Amino acid sequence: MSTAVGRCPAPRGRSILLGQRLSSPAVRPHQPQQRNGRAQLITRSVSSPRQSSTLGKTDRRIFAAKRYFHSLWNDSKVDVLSEIASESIIHSDKVWLDYDLVGIKRVKQLYSGYMAGYPDCHYDITAIGAAQMLSESEDGNMDTCVMVHWRFRGTNLGTLWDVPPSGRHSEFSGVHVLRFDEDDHISRIESYRQSSKEEHGRLSMDMY
Repeated sequence: MSTAVGRCPAPRGRSILLGQRLSSPAVRPHQPQQRNGRAQLITRSVSSPRQSSTLGKTDRRIFAAKRYFHSLWNDSKVDVLSEIASESIIHSDKVWLDYDLVGIKRVKQLYSGYMAGYPDCHYDITAIGAAQMLSESEDGNMDTCVMVHWRFRGTNLGTLWDVPPSGRHSEFSGVHVLRFDEDDHISRIESYRQSSKEEHGRLSMDMY
């Protein structure tokens, strides 16, 4: 798999987007069901980065994964990535891209682009947990990773990869596998997900 270099390129062929995000005053408030209210209260109770220092390794990594979705994406704070990820972080979309994005600057550019394209995007975490790597990763890491199942919703209201906004609302789900370095910073993000309506439309055009 090749590594993208230089300006963040538009996905080739069938893909226009990868993960997306953003929040703005237009974000629709999430109406949690009563059954997951407790889990959300637990998330809020560990809302300060300083609190993570009192947690064990596994809990610190789960906390970082929650911040990735809740603070970075849902609160539109791209700079949070600098607090929870390594400088050499790799973002890999295993379904829709045939290359990796390497380096925190490149990944921030990617996320900012999606936030601009989906100014009301929001991730709901439906399941999260730590898992032990059973095989050595590319960087030789066999430590604990965090797996997150999520549901995304957002409306394509902004230009994305030079493509005019469609105005369509998308909802889809996927899984992120977050790997960490020895300092509990995210070192690699692997995404396995469904397509957005924009991607599905592009794929249909490529097929016919």
